[in-house]
Order: sequence, then C-alpha cells, then structure tokens
Amino acid sequence: MTKEKMRVQNTDDALDKTRMLAYNFYTARDPAGVMCFYDAREVCWFGISAREEAFSFRSLQAAMTSLLSNMLEYDLAEEQYQVLYSGEDSCLVAGSFELHDSGRMAELKRMSCFWTLKEGEWRLNRLRLSLPQEDPDQGRESADELVISRRKGEMLVDLNSTSLIEYTVESDRMEMYLSEADGRRRYRVLKKYSQVSQRELETWIHAQDQSKIRSTFRSQQMQRTIEFRTLDEEGDYRWCRMFSQKIYDDGGRLRKILGVIQDISQEKELIEEAWKDSLTGTYNRHGMKVLVGDYCRFLLQQSRRIKGAALLLDLDNFGSLNETLGRETGDQILKDVVTLLRSRFRSDDKIFRTGGDEFLVLMKDVPDRAVVQRKGENLIEEFAEYAARYDVPEHPLSLSIGALVFDQTVSGAEEIFRCAHSALQQVKQKGKQGIVVCQGE
Repeated sequence: MTKEKMRVQNTDDALDKTRMLAYNFYTARDPAGVMCFYDAREVCWFGISAREEAFSFRSLQAAMTSLLSNMLEYDLAEEQYQVLYSGEDSCLVAGSFELHDSGRMAELKRMSCFWTLKEGEWRLNRLRLSLPQEDPDQGRESADELVISRRKGEMLVDLNSTSLIEYTVESDRMEMYLSEADGRRRYRVLKKYSQVSQRELETWIHAQDQSKIRSTFRSQQMQRTIEFRTLDEEGDYRWCRMFSQKIYDDGGRLRKILGVIQDISQEKELIEEAWKDSLTGTYNRHGMKVLVGDYCRFLLQQSRRIKGAALLLDLDNFGSLNETLGRETGDQILKDVVTLLRSRFRSDDKIFRTGGDEFLVLMKDVPDRAVVQRKGENLIEEFAEYAARYDVPEHPLSLSIGALVFDQTVSGAEEIFRCAHSALQQVKQKGKQGIVVCQGE
C-alpha cells in the first residue's frame, strides 16, 4: 500500500471518529464517550465558541461531565465532515450539522477536531465547537488570548511537580511557569524568544542542552520529548523532561507550542547509580557507552568544530602486584588512581573504570593534541612517584596510556574505545610506561 493510500485510510478513520464524537457529545451526552478519544497522558484542549482552554485529562473529564449533564438531547442531521489538513501524524477534521429537537431544527453547529496519530491510533488533541456564522479569525484571536487562562492554575496543580511553557508564534513570546524543587512556582517571560542570545540562554540552560531547546521549536514534529538540564535558584542544575505539542488553527497554521516539563533529577540519580563502579565511584563500562555517546551527539549539533579526547589508562603489572600484596592493597591502589585523576582533570570531564585495572578519561573541548600529550606525560610522572611506595622490583607498577583526539566525525563510544585501545597496545609493545596519542580523522 502506498503512503498516499495509507494516509487516505488513516484520515478516513479520523473522519469516522469525528462523527462518533459528535454523536456522543450532542445525542448520547456521554462524557466517557467523548473523553475516550483524548489521550489521558497528554494535555487536552477544549473550547466552545471563542473560549478555548488547556486541561489535564482529569479536569476536562469533570468539566465534560458537568457540561453534558445540563445539555438537552439532540439528534444530528445534515452532517458534513471533511479533512482540512493532513500531515504524516496529524490531521484537522471539520464538521457542520443541524441539531434537531423532536424532529425540528434547533441549532446549526460546527465542530473542529485536531487529531494526532499515536501508536497507530488517532487520539484527540483539540476539540472546538462553534456556530457556523462565527468569524473564524476572531475566534482564533480570542483563543490565543485565552489559552491556559483560568485553567492554567488548576492544570498545574493536577500535573503535580510539573512546569508549563507556552510559546505564541505570532508574538514570538515565551511564557514559563516553573515549578521549583521546594514547591514554589516561578514565572518568566521572554518577549522575543527567537532573538534570545546565546549568552542569555546560557544563564539557565546547560550548554550541552541548549541546541535541544532551540531545535524543539524549529522542528517540524507535532510532538517531541527531550531531556535537558536547567539551573535552579540555588545554582544547581536539575534534569528535566519536556513533552511539547504544536497547536494549529482551523486553517492549519501553527499558533502555539505548549510544553509540559517534569523534574526527573531523582530518576537520573537512580539511573546514574546503576552506571557507577561500586569500588571506585567512577562510571562503569555501561556508563561510558551512554555518556561518551551523548558527548558525540553533542559534537554533531555544534556549529563550530569542537574536539574531545579519550585517554585509556592501564596499570602495568597490577595483576601480579595484586596477588603479591593482597586484594586489599590492590583495591586501595585503584582508589588512589581515581583520586589522582579527579585532581588532575576538570569537573566536567568524565572518568570510567572500563576493566579491572583499566580506566578511561573523557576530556571535553580539547584545544589540540599537544594538550593531551602533556596531560598524559604528567600523569605518568605523578603516578611513578606514587608507585615508588610499593617496592616490588619483580612487579614494577607503572602507567601506560593510549589516547585519541576526535571530533564530530567519530561514530561513537565503540570507535573511540577501539582507537584508544589500539594506541594503548602500541605503548605496551614499546615496553610500557608511556603514551601514544592518535588523531581521529
């Protein structure tokens, strides 16, 4: 089946659901029959005439129950439905019909439904009811003014521990309703968001995550989920997850972008603990794959060419020394190596234990190869002074380093580790206690 035929079939499903929705609303007056089309996990939009508001699913369910219980029962006649807009995973369906009471026409009505395709099923994102004679442009302007209005506070309470952002395309205005860790809420406005300077963005979004924020508003995707770090009032970065939804008017024009933000710092802490080595407190090999991979993706998003470096360190003769002096001494040596590394690298650099006596250090934003060479040579010298305390001539303890300087052309963590390991093997073949630095293509 061609993509065009699949799209027609998909929009036919949306048309059928719109017809059923109209029946459930006006004839059956069934709140559950209306709410079943919404996604309970997402923000729900509903409006009558010029009023249009954002609800949590629970709030809209209560409002819908109250509304329909006070409505008269109507029969639908002269129904006409058509698809006004159709995208890869969204469509806008408009309907017009007569409401009949005891066989006599009582009112003319118009309905517009914005549907999004999720997991192969159309889910209602926005429902608006109005009279055919209403000026659609006037309605859209009123809706823009009333978006989030009095229900905003109620929605923020219902969506516990969340923040809300609202971006209005026409005015280029970003409003943020931020929930702090201590339960307080903070309101912030950026009047010309598209003109926000990089320096201003840096004051509250982590440098590695700023491109995610910008791309969310430039992307063509209807819905998007990203994770980023934001600076709190205490000066600490907290992890957040944002779900964003684009809102279009009846003519298919983008009007707003709404984002719901959750604080996932505790979730990240639990995940990070699973990435840690229990003995040394460094990241383990799994953590290396994730964090080095994240840095590689960060490099791809940068407009300027930034380099990183990976230093793979191996303790020469550690296995034999561990057997001679005992495991307790061996464990202490590993801990002391980590202490040395932490004191010699920046806080933003990452340290990983990738094997029994093998460590990898990820250096970020490296100016050139010479810096890595000097860093490695200094480490070898300092470790030699430390190792002298373990006077075991038949098992001399020393440090060998294989390093790689790379840029955005590297494929990922596996390639970095493989190249650094190859450089380390060259050091071993030359007699250990040295460094070889390779330059990535």
